[in-house]
Amino acid sequence: MSKLVKKYFSFSIGSYFAAVINIFLVPVLTWLILPDELGKSSMFILAHKILLTIMLMGLDASFMRVFYEKDDLTQKAIIFKAINYSVVLLLLTFIISVNFYKEITSYLFENYSLKVFIMLFVAVLFSIIYRYVFLVLRMQQKGIHCSILNFVQALLNTSIAIFLTMFVSKSYDSIVIAYILSIFGSMLTGFYFSRKYWISLLKNFRKIHISFKNLFLYGLPFIPSQILYFVFESTDKIFIRSLCSFEDLGIYSVGFKIVGALKIIQTTFQTFWIPVAFEKFEKEDNKYFYKKVANLMTFIMFFFAYMVVFSKNIIIKIISAEYSNAVFVIPFLLLVPVMNILSEITVVGINFAKKTYWHVVITLIVLIVNIVSNYIFIKAYGIWGASISIGFSYIVFFILRSHIADKYYKYGINWIKIYSSVLLFIATCILDYSGFKYQQIIPFVVFVFIYKNEIIDNFKKIKKVVRG
Repeated sequence: MSKLVKKYFSFSIGSYFAAVINIFLVPVLTWLILPDELGKSSMFILAHKILLTIMLMGLDASFMRVFYEKDDLTQKAIIFKAINYSVVLLLLTFIISVNFYKEITSYLFENYSLKVFIMLFVAVLFSIIYRYVFLVLRMQQKGIHCSILNFVQALLNTSIAIFLTMFVSKSYDSIVIAYILSIFGSMLTGFYFSRKYWISLLKNFRKIHISFKNLFLYGLPFIPSQILYFVFESTDKIFIRSLCSFEDLGIYSVGFKIVGALKIIQTTFQTFWIPVAFEKFEKEDNKYFYKKVANLMTFIMFFFAYMVVFSKNIIIKIISAEYSNAVFVIPFLLLVPVMNILSEITVVGINFAKKTYWHVVITLIVLIVNIVSNYIFIKAYGIWGASISIGFSYIVFFILRSHIADKYYKYGINWIKIYSSVLLFIATCILDYSGFKYQQIIPFVVFVFIYKNEIIDNFKKIKKVVRG
């Protein structure tokens, strides 16, 4: 387990630094840019992520799926062809959609702009390439390099955004440019770290032969679920854009950015977990290992979530008064990274059994739940309703993934502990919104008591590592 912890920290250390940088960026931006402009920048990022998912066509999943199964030349064939196909599709999409740029940008940003439309496609182009550059390092389990890339992206995004909003323009353009340049900078850094791999690929690309059909079939099971998942993730922002205002969307986005510290832990864990989980299954099939990880991550994620909720009064003091309502959406938004990480651990049964069609079914069900709940709660409670809806939807997401996966691969997970933790945290969210400041501590104390054995066990291990 100590080797696993070291490997996790190699993947996560850069993300923790990135989280600190992002925590610094959020309050600064609230003082430099108005909520409606921040809302527009969040729509750009949303459009970028959806377009990127479509352009990748699941081919990135093809690469991950065969990395440990195929020889080096086949890997390079897949990654070379995948980038080509995605870039060609992106170019065709641009040629067709540029005729409608006024309608598209008017919906996204209220005013039409060819410049921003072009920037959207440039961002996707950089992201396609960066996705595969990062995946090479990730699948090679080069945790330190992955950490550095996360850190570089956060540092570039923060420094450029602050510079542009202070000295150039206090509009969403500045946030968008910083976002694009941070992707580009991380991409170049990633190329440097994996230069031997890419040089070898360029030298051998004439020997590379793989049909689009075979490549597409590898990733086909992942395409519907990926698209549905990103629509699911985007529904709250789309409904806020339609039923509320850009100002509300900006305030809601700040809430998400504050939760971003835990989202970064989520992303880092996923980067580390997927290759490790498959490797452990292929070589050892140690069910106790998955149970141990599930218990540990449940405690860690909920503990950090409680700490964020208890820091609400500090957050109010450091952000601009125009964004003060953001603190009310934070508690339920915390369920997004928490339930997402836990579901990544409990869903392994579906992945090991290669029953990937369940990902489509589950995401479709949760998407329907999310659409209905967003419409009801946002109309009734505005952005707070959006946070309730997305939090509730991720609980449903976790339940479906976990119990379907458990049919294929049982490893004795303690469901009572996990569901008790979820219910206790929901109680904390309700108490927080209702203004019961001191009563919030009661669910937290009960939660700590439930996980007392894990706390003691891991404290001993940390003490042992520190002593060498």
